[in-house]
Amino acid sequence: MNCFDCGIVLLSLFELVGSGGSSFSAFRSVRIFRVFRTFRVLRVTRLIRSLAYMQVIMKVIGLTISSFVYIFILLMLFNFIYALLGMQLFGGKISSLLGVDGRMNFDSFFDSFVAVFDIMTLENWNDLLITCLRTDAITVIVLVYFFSWIFIGNMVLLNLFLAVLLEGFEDKSISEDLVILEEDF
Repeated sequence: MNCFDCGIVLLSLFELVGSGGSSFSAFRSVRIFRVFRTFRVLRVTRLIRSLAYMQVIMKVIGLTISSFVYIFILLMLFNFIYALLGMQLFGGKISSLLGVDGRMNFDSFFDSFVAVFDIMTLENWNDLLITCLRTDAITVIVLVYFFSWIFIGNMVLLNLFLAVLLEGFEDKSISEDLVILEEDF
C-alpha cells in the first residue's frame, strides 16, 4: 500500500507541475489518475476489520438501518415542505441584498433546499435569519418559520436518529457482543 500511495502522490505532483499553464495534452490525460486518490481514502475502511468496537458499531447500524430509512424519509419530507414554504416567503427577496452567500437564498428549489438543510444543521443559520428579517416579510412569520424548523428538524428529527441508534445498542445480542469485547480487553 505504501508503493500505491507513493505512485499516486508522484502522479499528482507530476500533474500539478505539468498543468501549470501548459496546454500539452499529455498532462491532461494524467488527470484520470485523480480517481486513484479516492482509493486512498477507502483504505480507512480497513480499520473496521481490525477494531472490535468499530465492528460492534457497524453491526448496530446494520441492524437499525431500516428504522433510519423511515426517519430519513420523514426528514426529507419536512425539508421539502420547508423549502417550498421558504420559496413562497423569501423567493427573489434575498439575492438582491448584499453580503449573502450564493447558496443561501430561496430563489430556486435547490438553493432553498440547501438553505433549509443549513438551518436544520444550525450551520450559519443566524446570518440567513438576519437577512430574511431585512426583507419585507413580516417579522413574526420569519421568526416562526426559522424557530419551528430548528425545533422540528434539529431538536426532534435529528435526535430521532440518535434514539434509534441507542435503541440498537440495547438489543440483547449486541449487548452480549459488548460484554465479550470488554472481557477481551
